[in-house]
Amino acid sequence: MSIHELKKDDDGSTASKTYIEFNSDGSDTQREAYQLVRRGGRIREGVEDVDELYAQLTPHLAAVLFEDDATGIMEWLELDEDDWEAYMDA
Repeated sequence: MSIHELKKDDDGSTASKTYIEFNSDGSDTQREAYQLVRRGGRIREGVEDVDELYAQLTPHLAAVLFEDDATGIMEWLELDEDDWEAYMDA
């Protein structure tokens, strides 16, 4: 299964929202946590099941981060070398 198969249906009938409340204590940790959740908002809006997305994405990211092998994640994202070169040139 690729990332494209996890995209949300256009009708939105299966959509749900999660709200997270932050009580700011001004710490760096709190700011980092808020930034992480805020950035994830668009991902959550675009996929059907965010838990399934992360379950499938994690092994691919681990290979890139810990073994320096981006092949698996490029295949999962359905990227080829031309796509990657176009991205790097932009």
